[in-house]
Parts: sequence; C-alpha cells; structure tokens
Amino acid sequence: MHMRIVFLVFVTIFCELSPAIAESKPRVCVLLPTQREETWQNDRNHFLEEGQRRKEVELYLDISSNRTEEQSAQLDRLVANSCHYLVIAPHDHEAMCQQLKKYPNLYVIAYDRWLNCPPVKIFIGYDTLHAGKVQGRFLSQTVKQGNLVVLKGPKTDRNAQDYFDGAMSYLSPQIKAGHYQVILQREIEDWSPAQAQKAMFEAWSLANGNIAGVLSPNDALASGVIEALELLNAPHRVPVTGMDGEKDAINRVQKGSQAMTLIKDKKVAVQKVFELIEMIESGQTIDHLPLIQKQGHEFSVVLLRHRYIEFKP
Repeated sequence: MHMRIVFLVFVTIFCELSPAIAESKPRVCVLLPTQREETWQNDRNHFLEEGQRRKEVELYLDISSNRTEEQSAQLDRLVANSCHYLVIAPHDHEAMCQQLKKYPNLYVIAYDRWLNCPPVKIFIGYDTLHAGKVQGRFLSQTVKQGNLVVLKGPKTDRNAQDYFDGAMSYLSPQIKAGHYQVILQREIEDWSPAQAQKAMFEAWSLANGNIAGVLSPNDALASGVIEALELLNAPHRVPVTGMDGEKDAINRVQKGSQAMTLIKDKKVAVQKVFELIEMIESGQTIDHLPLIQKQGHEFSVVLLRHRYIEFKP
C-alpha cells in the first residue's frame, strides 16, 4: 500500500509541474489486478520503468487488490481523467466487459489476461493454451499412472480455462484409459495459495497419502501445494507443475520440490504494449497482427511464448 501511494503522489506532482507537456501527450492508463504475486509486482515495476523512459507518453497506473468493485471504480476514475489508451489485466473478465459497455469509444488493450469483448482492440500476453499444453505434456511424461490432483484457476480469469483445456488435452486420454484417477479437482478462487494448500490436505486424506502428481496452473498455487506437502513430510516426492517463473518457484525447481515452471519475460510484454501504442500514435496500422475470435469478438493479438525449466535430478 505504501508503494502505491508514493506512485500516485508522483503522478500528481508530475501533472501539476508540467500541464502543457502533459496535455500534448497520450495518456496511457494501466489497471493491474493485484500485487500479491511476484509476477504482478514485476508488471508494475516494468510499466513504471517504461513510462519514465518513454517521454512521449503520460502514464497512470492503479491496482485493485483482487477486488472487482475496486477495479470497476478505478476504470471510471481513469476514464474521467481522459485516458487515450486503457491497458487492463482484469480481475474479473465478465464484470469488466459489462463495465466497458459504458465506454464503447475507448481504445482498450487487454494485457496478460484475456478480455474478449468490445471495445478491446488488442490482446498482448503469453500463449495461454500452449502453456497448459506444456504443463499437461510434462505431467503425462513424468507420471505414468496413479492418483492426480487437478487444480484450476478461478472462472473470473479467462486464462484459467485455457490453461486447463491445454493441460487436459494431454491428461484426459490417460484418465479415460484408466492410467490416472483424479482424486480431487478443484477451482481455486483468486489464485489463493492458502486454498491450494487446503485442497492438497483434502486430497492427501482422500488418497491416504497416495498422490502421484499435481497439476498446478501457476506458481502461486504450487507454493500452497508444496507447503502442504512439506507439512505432510512428503516434499520432493510428488511432481507439482507451475507457471510464471517466480524466483521462489525457480528455487523450488532447482531444489526439486517443484517439478517445473514456465517463465514469462514480463519486461518484453510491457515493451510490446508501448511499441504498439507508438505505432498507433504515428498513424501506422496493426493489420499485420494475427486476429483471434473469442465468443464472437474479433481482436488483434500479440502472443508471446514462455521459457521452460524443469527439475533434473
């Protein structure tokens, strides 16, 4: 909270000291859902760094602490502040789409999380379906049979379905063939590590400690799962997947308590946001970008690929 207040004070001072300059610049407004995980802290830092480096734009940034109503209120405040570009990583994609109906003329860029509705023009982020496939392929190659725990992100995050669908494209055939038994499948609200830990305790009890592997779609949930395994005196024994390449997760992979993670270079993703805004400001078209249709809405996409690391004993 202290860091956020300092940043907002900085922006206010900047606007008061140089109003003539500020009015001539396009205002880029960024809404991020949280600062709980390292990956979102990196996003915040990279946006601030790029905003300071690129003198041709004026940057506003706000964080909703995983609260739908707060992010909606932040959107209204930013629109009232005459933002030219809105860059949004939605906490709740359906609620945000409803909110955006009030502003059909906005230029909206969905960042990192799918936001598949007008007036979204571009999605910039990592290939979510591919990420899920990598996790599912890894688990199917590592675990030949046994009881699986399958964790899924919240329905408020559209990415969670892609991660799940990608992973299950590898795991479902093995489940149908009887090689795997899903002892527990659970949707984890707000990507909560505490809920993931609780789910792992429950699964352990249901399976009498006989767990062959855990599909965890990101490092936050993996941390909760692995804390549970450590309390159960079973670290390093159960392969647990992950994603985001957080420092703690990479350490866990190197030590063997987490089986793998996918690394996102968030600096590159943020740079892509500003590069595209510069293109649009200079009058260039983005017709060269691929188009994806999601639930009847067509928008341009910039898909980046994760880097991959796994534990090698």
